[in-house]
Amino acid sequence: MAFDWLQIPFEPLEQVTAVDGKRYYKTPQGNCYKSVTTKLAEGPHPELDRWKERVGQVEADRISNQAATRGEALHRIAEKYLKNQTDYSKGEMPNNLALFQSIKPYLDKKINLIYATETAVYSDTLKVAGTTDMFCQWDSINTISDWKTSTRPKKEKWIEDYFIQTTVYALAIEELKPGLIIPQIAIIIAVENEEPQIFVKRKENYLAAVYKVFKNAKNQDLPFSQ
Repeated sequence: MAFDWLQIPFEPLEQVTAVDGKRYYKTPQGNCYKSVTTKLAEGPHPELDRWKERVGQVEADRISNQAATRGEALHRIAEKYLKNQTDYSKGEMPNNLALFQSIKPYLDKKINLIYATETAVYSDTLKVAGTTDMFCQWDSINTISDWKTSTRPKKEKWIEDYFIQTTVYALAIEELKPGLIIPQIAIIIAVENEEPQIFVKRKENYLAAVYKVFKNAKNQDLPFSQ
């Protein structure tokens, strides 16, 4: 299958890793903003803390590193496929290809048009930046989508940060590209040896959560469309 593209250009951002290991982005205007994931990681995560306490720090680090490698592979394969590269599977491990194959039918069926993939964006209002996996039309609706991997299915209550993350990307793009409206977010989770989990949500449902995390932004200052 060949995907249709309507490329929307964005200015490149410089990624910077601070001495504390946290990721920042430098904007074209010279501002330095934390990444969305860095900011979200600073919040309370009681479920994650309990898991680390149960398995121990060494095992938690091992599993996290394994998950990061798996996630990088899925992103790499998906981006090649969405860019219509026929060799998207070349050199990839079978287990990572199996994860991608589980979500591929949804991409083929749901994506109507692609505007950008792996694109860095920022918000001067929210004072934050990050890289969105995909900006597309999903079921003919402008959508910010993010790819995730998991060893087992996740409960929706565990992944609110995913919805906040993609909502922030949508708000950032609406700020950078006045006139664009992005009402929808989608989280695609490839689960090992299981059916994938697809969560498609209205962006407006997570605006309150965004305000709570990014307290420097006032509701009326955000350039969002309801």
